Amino acid sequence: VLDLGCGPGLLAREARRRDICGVDMSPGMVEAARSWMDVVIPENILEHHPLDPVDVAVFCNVLEPYPSEVRRLVFRHCCDFLRVGGK
Repeated sequence: VLDLGCGPGLLAREARRRDICGVDMSPGMVEAARSWMDVVIPENILEHHPLDPVDVAVFCNVLEPYPSEVRRLVFRHCCDFLRVGGK
């Protein structure tokens, strides 16, 4: 599971799953997320390309403030690294 824009790692904390991989560009959020996640990558979500395909990519409270054109761009970007049948 890839949590894009993971913030302080709330998804991993609530799911009690350290194996969720987080990506966030805020140094403060990356530091906080490391309390709940084993892997947190300090990177912009549009520049992140996992080495291996992922089964699930999640955006929790990340895309709402952006216009639909930006959301479409981000979803297309995710399709580049989702495993066939991924969500």
